[in-house]
Amino acid sequence: MDRASFKAALASDGYEEITTTTTLHERHNPEHTHDYDVRGMVLQGSFTLTMDGRTTTLKPGDIYTMSRDCRHSESCGREGVVTLSGRKY
Repeated sequence: MDRASFKAALASDGYEEITTTTTLHERHNPEHTHDYDVRGMVLQGSFTLTMDGRTTTLKPGDIYTMSRDCRHSESCGREGVVTLSGRKY
């Protein structure tokens, strides 16, 4: 799925606050939750997501979803990552 199609699908499925996030360096966000559902797609780089005891590394074109209150951690390597994501409240 390309960027425009993914963005249109987010809007169609009721996701709000559709944003592109760029992380230019290595980063780790320790385990946390959100008070909204998330659906995102990796555009560049790679993104490692750990939730429900499973760790998955996502690459460009990969799509991820998290339901509100899902405990998770996330990280990216030195090359950074660019993601497109939406929130559903």
